[in-house]
Amino acid sequence: AAPIDLFTSSQSAVYACFRTMSMVRTRADTLHVFVEARRGNCIDQPSGGTDVLTRRSTDWGRTFSPARRILGDGAGSGVYRNPYATFDARSGQLLLNFVNTTNCSRTDPCFGRWSSHQISSPDDGAAWSAPTPVVWNSTRAGHLHAEGCLMGPGHGIQLASGRLLMCGSSAFQSAAETSGESGSLISTSDDGGRSWTPRAIVATSSECQVVEMADGTLVLNGRGGRHGRVQSLSTSQGEDWAPPRAISSLPGPGAAGGLAYVKSTNTLWLSNPANP
Repeated sequence: AAPIDLFTSSQSAVYACFRTMSMVRTRADTLHVFVEARRGNCIDQPSGGTDVLTRRSTDWGRTFSPARRILGDGAGSGVYRNPYATFDARSGQLLLNFVNTTNCSRTDPCFGRWSSHQISSPDDGAAWSAPTPVVWNSTRAGHLHAEGCLMGPGHGIQLASGRLLMCGSSAFQSAAETSGESGSLISTSDDGGRSWTPRAIVATSSECQVVEMADGTLVLNGRGGRHGRVQSLSTSQGEDWAPPRAISSLPGPGAAGGLAYVKSTNTLWLSNPANP
């Protein structure tokens, strides 16, 4: 099949570019794609605001519905970043996490003061709830930073146990603190996304993706600075993680990357720019 350009400026002169895509499968043949639609210019804090658009396919990606705005008012008055989708097969809820950086700017990125929000759909994306602040449970020990964390890019997963897991980049500190931890923040939910518990920060990694292998091992592959990739494993459903190690054989420019697992062949697939 020929490639499909899902979001292009030729489709809508309103947007300068599209970034930070998230895609999940909710049914046997149904895919949902979410993306930042940036107005004015292509920087992270664009001059014209950022909406979140979605398209859906019910035939394994051969065709897609028209683009639909689910965050933003059409006037560019808000900046909604890093849409991050997770599907709970037990409840049928489709969750979308994002951060609101409307009051931030290029000169004041307000790291650690971002507000994390979530919307949900019980009917496969037909209708969405109003945004609500993410409910963060207290951590087991220490300060694991959740507010101000960018989930993804990528998508959350549901483990065989039913637990939901998100992975994001935490390199920020709250306004009340003088120091913060940096790395990939792992958060889990055992109540269908109604609340989330920060579990661990995997150091030296940032933007990340996690998959669950057939034996229950979780594999995190993350952006490791300017060059290469970082990997860490968990055998405790995401509560504890092995010390991260650099994968020097995987070059890259310091980008988000993508990770997928094929159970039938027990194979991991990584997508990432090859030019460091």
